Order: sequence, then C-alpha cells, then structure tokens
Amino acid sequence: MKKAGVVFAILLVLLAALGMVGQTIHERERYQDQVVRQVAQSTSNEQTLTGPILVIPYEVADTSSNPKTGWEEVHTQSFNYYVLPQALHVSGKADVQARKLGIYQAQVYAAEMVFQGRFGQIQLDALTQREGFLRLGKPYFVVALSDARGIMGISQFSLNGRQFDFKEGVIDSHFDKGVHVPVNMDELMAASAENRFAFTLNVQGTEKLSVVPLGRESELSLQSNWQHPNFVGSMLPHSRAINEQGFSAQWQSSWFANNMNDQFGDDLAPYLKSENLPAFSVGMVQTVSQYLLNERTVKYAILFIGLTFISFVAFELVSHLRIHPVQYLLVGAALVMFYLLLLAFSERIGFAWSYLVAAVSCSGLIGVYLCSVLKGLARGMGFTGGLLALYGLLFVILQSEDQALLLGSVLLFVVLAAVMLGTRRVDWYQLTASFDMSRVARHGPRSAAGQPYPDE
Repeated sequence: MKKAGVVFAILLVLLAALGMVGQTIHERERYQDQVVRQVAQSTSNEQTLTGPILVIPYEVADTSSNPKTGWEEVHTQSFNYYVLPQALHVSGKADVQARKLGIYQAQVYAAEMVFQGRFGQIQLDALTQREGFLRLGKPYFVVALSDARGIMGISQFSLNGRQFDFKEGVIDSHFDKGVHVPVNMDELMAASAENRFAFTLNVQGTEKLSVVPLGRESELSLQSNWQHPNFVGSMLPHSRAINEQGFSAQWQSSWFANNMNDQFGDDLAPYLKSENLPAFSVGMVQTVSQYLLNERTVKYAILFIGLTFISFVAFELVSHLRIHPVQYLLVGAALVMFYLLLLAFSERIGFAWSYLVAAVSCSGLIGVYLCSVLKGLARGMGFTGGLLALYGLLFVILQSEDQALLLGSVLLFVVLAAVMLGTRRVDWYQLTASFDMSRVARHGPRSAAGQPYPDE
C-alpha cells in the first residue's frame, strides 16, 4: 500500500508537469495571435466590404411653439435617405501570401473585387411627402470597408455609362471608413435610368474577407489560391470547390433571407457594426492549428501514463520483479517529454512530422531504459512496440475530428477488454501473498511495530 501511495504521488507530479506543458501551449498560441495583430497593424486588418449605397441627404423642418414668447419656432434637421441596389453581383480573386515574423506567420491577401449591379428607378415620393420636408441635398454613393489602409487601388465609378471619380472619406458619420462618389440628382431621376453601376476595388487584408449582401438579389463569386478556406458568417456558400490549387465558392442571398432593406432607416448606428450585418465571409487561416492539435494531444496524456503504470504494476505482480518508484518517475518523465518535443518541433516542421519524431524518440528512449529495468530485451521492446501502437492510434484519432469520440471510446474499450481477458485466470490473492512472502524473505519478519524480531 505504501508503494501504491508513492506511485500515486508520482502520477500527481506528472500531471502537474503536463499542466505546465499545457500552459506553454497557450503561451505560444498567444505569441501567434500577437504576430497576426502586428502583421495586421503594419498592413491592414480583416476587411468587410459594404456598398455601394446611395445616400440622399434631405432636410426636415420641425415647428414648435415657444411658451415664453408665444412665437412659433422652426428647427431644421438634416437626415440621410438610403437606397440599396436592386441587384448586386461581386466577383473576386484573392491571392494569399504568408507574412512571417520569426517562426510565426499570418496570411495576408490581395483581392481584386469587381462590383456590378443596378439600383433601378429611384422613387422619392414617400420621402418628399413627409411632413415638414424642405429640400433634397446632393446625392452620393458610399463604398465602406473596415480598414481604409487596405485600399490598393480603385477604378472610376461607372453609372449609366458615365464615369465618376471616387473621393476619399464617406461623409456620412455612420460609416467608419471608405470612399464616396458625388453624382447629379438629374441623372439619378431620369425616366429611362436603370442606374446600372460598375467599379473595381483592389483591397488588401489579413486572414478574413467579407462582403455584405446589400442587393435585393446578391451574388458573390470568389476564387483564391488558399487551400484551407474557413467559410464563416451567417450565410455559407451554396457551392464550393477545394483542391491543391486553391478554392472557388459562390454565395447567393436576397432581402427575403437577410431582411437587409429593413435595417437601413434614418438611423443606421445600430446596424453598421460588422457583427450586426449579415455577410458572405471566408477565413484564410489554418482550419486546425498545430496548437489546437497539441492541446488535444495533451488531453490523452493521462491515458498513456495510466496504462504504462498499470502495465508496470501487473508486471511486478506476475514476474515478481520489483520496479523502483524512481524508475516509475523516469519513465513518466519521458512520456511527458513527448508532448514538449511535439510542441517545439511542430512550430518548425509541422505537426505530422513532429509527431513522428517525438513518438519515435521517446518510445526508443523508454525501450532502451526498460530493457535494463525489466531484465530482458524482449520485455523492453514489447513495451516500446505497445507505446508506438498507442501513439499511432492517437494520431489517427487526432486526424479524425468527426470520429474522435467514437475512436477514443473504442480504444478505451479494447484496452479494458485486453486487461480483463489477460488477467481473468490470475489469482490476485495468491499473487499478493507471494509478493508479501518474497518481501519477508528478503527483509525478515517484522513485528507489529514494524521492527525486526530479535535473534533467538
């Protein structure tokens, strides 16, 4: 019982060491996140493209009576009327490149986005018939984005066949950053005007690209050389293709699905935050990072250490060969070292090769050591083969995200079944008694106080 307590204490020490390895994984992951932020600060952040939106300023007079003077006072207020396109078609190509800082990297993309569509006939009767309506201002189109530093180039704005130059800024304070195009009211209101538009925006961003589907009917077609897209947001693509050359995806949406037209009233403040607007979005990041895989691997550490220690205890009982607690500790330390080696190498050569290097190194070290501890080459190599088999099964579980729970449960069941079937004919009482007799033979009988009896 005393040795069992010592082995349990060793197990707690090893679990504490595994906790430190887990903390190291989180620290390295935070360093990776810091690199992404630094790259974004030096280039541009994630981009959400919103537009074009037709903004028509107007003024309204509010008449009220002054109770002190009895005079009627007229107050003028300015508002913006927003018109969304009837059809919006966006096509783009995004070239993704890795920007490295030390051993870490972030994905930066350069995208050429072509916007086309139409606004149709502009109807302002409901606006001009409002109570207190005074006048209309000069209209303009707004194209907003998350980080204006990412604008690498922009073409002229084509409206009904005429070309207009973009100007910096968005004028409307509801939009944080972007560009605008002043246009003539007469051109917008022409009886034959379909108000068809087209322009090209070259934009740079970090790791995520989003397009807000403003149109009554909206479509986005995107191609990229990135092989690991992460489709996120409130609307997933209706079709996609991923291969070694990259990916292509197509999105579709309408006001029936996203209720976008109801969100654009006189007060846009609650809606123009990126988290409130539905968007077609894709992330240019690794689907599963090496840090997440390392974290998932550590969760299985108690299984490896526990099975190893159980094997040692069973071996002691069956073979009457004692294993010292220090030897338990050294083998456990080698098992913990696997996870530290895996983390260190995965930052350099990728997770799969790192897993192979760490598994072979630690299993080989434990095998050589156990050949001496267990007094036999076959015994040491048998333990090594068992460890390598467990590492191989764990790697399969880690790579099978959807089947991880099933495979892990089956593995535990197989291990339990093997232990039960392998020991079903063992007389544990006899083995324990034999173990106690061998101890008495080595150390002599003891009194109840634990002292040896005096010689007769």
